[in-house]
Amino acid sequence: MLINFKNKVVLITGSSKGIGEEIKIHFKKLGATVHGFSSKDYDLTTNVGIEGICNYINDLKKIDILINNASINFNKKLIKLNREDYNKILNINLNAYTFICKSAVNKMIEKKTKGRIINISSIAANRVFTGRTPYSIAKHAIIGLSKSLSQEYSKFGILTNSVSPGFTFTPLTRSMLSKKKIQELTSRIPLGRMATSKDISNVIIYLCSKYNTYITGQNIICDGGFTVSMN
Repeated sequence: MLINFKNKVVLITGSSKGIGEEIKIHFKKLGATVHGFSSKDYDLTTNVGIEGICNYINDLKKIDILINNASINFNKKLIKLNREDYNKILNINLNAYTFICKSAVNKMIEKKTKGRIINISSIAANRVFTGRTPYSIAKHAIIGLSKSLSQEYSKFGILTNSVSPGFTFTPLTRSMLSKKKIQELTSRIPLGRMATSKDISNVIIYLCSKYNTYITGQNIICDGGFTVSMN
């Protein structure tokens, strides 16, 4: 199966490391023109940052593919959660996704582009984890956002899906979790290993390719079987 993104313009948020960086590299290898952004370019925890990247999209000649990947998370139980932290997580993990999608859809409709939108959710929308309340709220909502967009804009040929990665072996994972915790989590994954960033990128590449002609409004879980396991 040959996949090529020559003459396609891709915009990716959260592209400086981990899954986002792999997605950026993957699209470039397949011939796409990639606009990748990190928090150094736009601080999506703020309304100013969100507006900035929306304006950037408005100024593009076209956009074929949008990958909303930017995200933050921290461990804090609800009773210790303050409004500032809550608003930061909801801004970058949900509000930014919503308004960036709005700008991308407007551009796609304007240019009559049969585009693709992928919003990165998480298995935190399927299995809850202690201390992750606002993160789980946002990741649930991203799935709803993607389904809603598919209903409203499929008639323009715009296919919108969400992808929910499971535990992925990235530099962030290695820095946040002890070796013992990583081994414990891995033992609960039926495939016997954490995902690599390439595993997640492969799913996204397919959904954005010419071979996806009919999948829209879906949440694709890529977790090695973790969420269906009884472990």
